[in-house]
Formats: sequence, structure tokens, C-alpha cells
Amino acid sequence: MAALVRGYLAGTQTWVSSRTGKTLLGDAGCGLSFAEAYEALRDAPRAWLEEFRGDLRARRGWEFLHGSRDWSVVEAGEVRALFYNPAPATIQTSACARGGPPPLFGPLGSAVGGLA
Repeated sequence: MAALVRGYLAGTQTWVSSRTGKTLLGDAGCGLSFAEAYEALRDAPRAWLEEFRGDLRARRGWEFLHGSRDWSVVEAGEVRALFYNPAPATIQTSACARGGPPPLFGPLGSAVGGLA
């Protein structure tokens, strides 16, 4: 299960905001490309990846349902969201399990919700 977060973690370390010059982790980045960071995390201890996953669960309520190199599906409450891991600051799409539009704001909010 730890491998579910590897792509998302690689993106949080390498994607740098053009506005702030910082990653989602709040630093200047690791200096690696997304592909390099993803490969480097192949050797990361399983316990370390599980700790990152647990931290996201505790702080944001996120449960990773799917994780690959490029895509992650995260669920929090009744909202499910799709992330493109190389650019994790933008949710590609989200859906509400109870029906209706997904939220417009919040950690899994998406402007797509305004179109529903």
C-alpha cells in the first residue's frame, strides 16, 4: 500500500509554483525532475512512505484508492479526486459519492464542480 503514494510524493517534491517558487511541501524543490524523484523513491523505506500516507490521512482525511507513476485517486469523506502527480497542485476532476456536484473549494475542491 505504501507504493500508492510514491507518484504523488514525487510530484510534491518536484512541482514548483511559478507564483511562489515553492513546492507543495513549502521548499524550493529537490532539484530533480519528476521522473528522477519517482525513481529515487523506489528505494525509499516502506515505513517512510507509509508515514507520509498516514500523515495525509490524519491531516487531510485522504485515503489513497489508486496510485501509479502519473495518477492518484484520493478519497476524503464523500469526495473522490483525481490528481496528475507531476502537477499535484491542480485536481484534474472530482466527484461526490452522494451525487450532486463536488465542492468548489477545499483540499479536494475543483472548479469542475461549478459545471455540474
